[in-house]
Amino acid sequence: MRNTKALFMFIACISFLMLLILAILAVVSIKNLLFVLLPSKIEQNPIVVLLVGTDQVIQGTVRTDAIVIAIVDHVNAKAVLTNVPRDLILGGSKINSVYQKEGIQGLIKVLQQLLKIEINRYVVVDYEVFKYLGDKLGPIEIVVKESMHYEDSVQNLSIHFEPGVHKMKGDQLLAYIRYRKDSMGDLARIERQREVLTKLANKALSLNFQTLQEVVAYVLTKVKTDFKPSEILYLGLAFKRKGLSLSFVNFPYAITERGEVVFDEKKLQNFKDQITFAEYQKSDERVNVLILNCTPDKSRNFLSRTLNLWNASVGFSPEFVIWEDIGINYQEDVVLILNASKASKIVDVLKKVYPEKNFRSIKSADALKEYFAIMDKASQNRIYLKGNTDAVVVVTK
Repeated sequence: MRNTKALFMFIACISFLMLLILAILAVVSIKNLLFVLLPSKIEQNPIVVLLVGTDQVIQGTVRTDAIVIAIVDHVNAKAVLTNVPRDLILGGSKINSVYQKEGIQGLIKVLQQLLKIEINRYVVVDYEVFKYLGDKLGPIEIVVKESMHYEDSVQNLSIHFEPGVHKMKGDQLLAYIRYRKDSMGDLARIERQREVLTKLANKALSLNFQTLQEVVAYVLTKVKTDFKPSEILYLGLAFKRKGLSLSFVNFPYAITERGEVVFDEKKLQNFKDQITFAEYQKSDERVNVLILNCTPDKSRNFLSRTLNLWNASVGFSPEFVIWEDIGINYQEDVVLILNASKASKIVDVLKKVYPEKNFRSIKSADALKEYFAIMDKASQNRIYLKGNTDAVVVVTK
C-alpha cells in the first residue's frame, strides 16, 4: 500500500507523552550529553493535555484525525486517557472540522465548554510520524478477525485485509488503524488503536540507545506543543522513577437512532468522576467484567450493543468483550464470580444492566476452573486477557 497521505494519528495522540519520555531517557542515559537542561517542575497536578493528530488530505485542508484528552498525574505517574470520537456531532458538524476552522485554541475552547474542564497543555502531531514509526518499529503482528476492504481514490487509500495473522509495517499498519467501514465505525478504530499502541510501545522499549535517539529526534520534529523542554525533562525523569500507569475511560457519548454520535450530558458527571484520580482509584465504584458472547450474533454488532447498554445502564464499559466465536457455548446466562469481596456489587450491576435476565452464579474453585478454560480458548484464538477480572458474564441471547 503506497503513498498513503491521510494517516490515522491515534498512536502519537495516546502515546506522545511516552515518546517524550523515551526521548529524555535516551539523552540522559548517554554520557556524552547533547545538551544541558535542568528540569522544571510542573506545579499543577494533575494536568489536562489535549493530544491531536492532523490529517492533511483533501484539497489542502487540515482536520483532526484523532483527538485524545489525557489527564496526567505526574506526581504518582498515572494518566487517564479518553478518545473523543471524531464522528461526534456538535452544532450540526463533526468535531474533527473544528481544528480546520478555528485552530488548536478553537478546539480547546470547544472541548472546555463541552466537558466543563480546563485544558492546560496541547500537543499536535504530524501524520508522517506514524508511517515512520510503523516502518522503524515494525513489523507488528496483527490478528485480523473480519474482512476489511475499502477504497478511497481522493485520499489514495486502499485497504484490503482478510481474516488471519498479518505482519504489518508502516502503510499497512496505518491502514489497519484507519479502517472504519465495519459496523462500529469510528468506535471500532479506537479499539484497534489501543491494540497497536501496546505493541508499538513494547517494540520501542527494546530499541538500543542509538536507534532510540534517532527515532525520537525525528518524532520531535513533527510535533507542536506548548510544553517547555524543561517540563518535558521533568516528566521524563518523574516517570522514569515510578513508571507510567495508563488507564482508559469512555468519552460521554450516545448513539442516536440514526446512528449519529452525539454528546450525552447525562454521562458527564460519571465521566468527570472517572478522570478524577481519587475517585477513579476507588475499587468499590466499579467492577471489572469480562463479557463472553454465546448468542447467535458473532459480530461487532454485539460488541456495539453491549458497550452502549453498559454505558447507558451503569456509566462504564466492561473490561473486555469477547464477541467472537472462540469455541465455547453456554446454554444459559451465567456469571462466574471471581472476586468474592465484590459479589454483591457484581449482582447489583447485573440487575441494572440486564434487569430481565436471571444469571446462574458460579463461585469459588468452580468459577476459576471455568475462567481458566475461557482464557485458554481465548489465547488459542489470539485473544489475550488481563488477570484482574472480577467476574465473567456469559450472555446467551
